[in-house]
Amino acid sequence: MLFVLTPSPLFSETGRWEQELSGDGWQLWLDQSALWYHDDIYLPPVDVSALPVNPPTGGWERLYGAERLTVAVPGTVEEHYWGAIGGSIPDVGGDYVGVSWWSRKFTLDPILEGKRITLHFESVNLRAEIFVNGRLSGYDVIGNTPFEVNITNAVKFGEENRLDVRITDPVGNFSWNDNILMRWGKNLIPAVHGFGGITGPVTLRATDQVVVEGEVTGHAHRLVSKERAIAFITVGEKQFAHMKPKVPTALAHEDHAHHSMESGWFEIRRQRVMDAGKVRTVLD
Repeated sequence: MLFVLTPSPLFSETGRWEQELSGDGWQLWLDQSALWYHDDIYLPPVDVSALPVNPPTGGWERLYGAERLTVAVPGTVEEHYWGAIGGSIPDVGGDYVGVSWWSRKFTLDPILEGKRITLHFESVNLRAEIFVNGRLSGYDVIGNTPFEVNITNAVKFGEENRLDVRITDPVGNFSWNDNILMRWGKNLIPAVHGFGGITGPVTLRATDQVVVEGEVTGHAHRLVSKERAIAFITVGEKQFAHMKPKVPTALAHEDHAHHSMESGWFEIRRQRVMDAGKVRTVLD
């Protein structure tokens, strides 16, 4: 059974909030001294906390200096610097191979505190390292496909936040031939097109927290506590659980470690049940 517990819509403000971060208001800086060619490449799933951190060459203040260029997103380095920089591919005298930084600021209303805060990128080319307030929060090296970054633990509410995206454009192909491999250090990667940057929209989202999400195993989860700390109520077709304050409570499963539960109201949703030989979706 897939068991999902979320903060109850009966007792907290719910729904999905979005802010489009695309458009004007971005700053672009070329980090031409950055080292990148011999970097290790990490395929998903990635533990961001275990990755090397690559700050701007010369320090974070370089992103706020006079060398930066005011740009819009989606955008590429080449659209702003074509002809002004050289590349490693003959006869395309504006292709940029290396690291660029794309930066902007955003704020979050304090009413959103307690929700899950994410950034959705529609497309980047190629590798993206996502920093929020100087903290490495996300990583993607697939390129040109959507991905999401959980930034809940990096943001500040009611204050200004800083978003800095480190883009590495390691190769370029202007023949529109995707059937060849190009070298990035010890790795061979598909011949992506030679336009590096944030090539799709960027959206900031706040949604209700998914506290625990189990897997389809046919095994039951259970809520456990040393005291009578859990109360259940049913409203219509929905069931809710209330965790009393200051009483340790956990969601237990026989196949994995317990998940600790905070106090508050949670909705219980049984999304799938396992029948012999098939999976049947049931009403939440």
